[in-house]
Amino acid sequence: MSMKLPKSWDEITLEQYAKIKRIQKREETTDTQRIDNLISVVQVVLNCSIDEAEQLTIKQMEQINEFIKSPVNQKIVKEFKTQGIRFEIELNPNELSAWRHAGVMEAIKDVEANMNSVIFHLAKPFKYRGLRKKYFELTEAQIPEVIKGFSQLPVSMAYPIVVFFFNLLEELTNCFLDYSENELKKINQTLTQEKQNLLNAMVGLKL
Repeated sequence: MSMKLPKSWDEITLEQYAKIKRIQKREETTDTQRIDNLISVVQVVLNCSIDEAEQLTIKQMEQINEFIKSPVNQKIVKEFKTQGIRFEIELNPNELSAWRHAGVMEAIKDVEANMNSVIFHLAKPFKYRGLRKKYFELTEAQIPEVIKGFSQLPVSMAYPIVVFFFNLLEELTNCFLDYSENELKKINQTLTQEKQNLLNAMVGLKL
């Protein structure tokens, strides 16, 4: 079977990424389970059927596995347009509104599955009025569809933003440990663990 291997993480969406991470968490105690999991990853990466994935050679599957292990570009995109709406990323936790901050903290409890939600709560919609930006809020009816639409954003765009935000939030939490030591230590431990999970996520399958 001919195979068009992705050239970069620009071609992998957050939806695909979440599926890959769920597959990697499956049990892998036998060779059969290992191969089944690899076939499932191939299906997600190439967006093909199971039957088509099973036709690939071991060499082709290894190429896909190597791609999964490849690093993600660390360039941060501060502005982007999707679903007909322009967004600007707010990377400073202190500048987030209360509902956005709460949304981020809830989403990072399972950051691999909810990276689209993390990005949504960091992204402020705006319109240009001449050369100036006019920020606005989406309606409650719009929010679920927009969050769902964010799952089609490329990993290469979302991953650097989330890692940067984790680092900054962790630093700010450390600065305020004296004010509410026990509670903030719990938050800091969660941030540290989830950030490490995110960094480990790019290591790839354990083959």
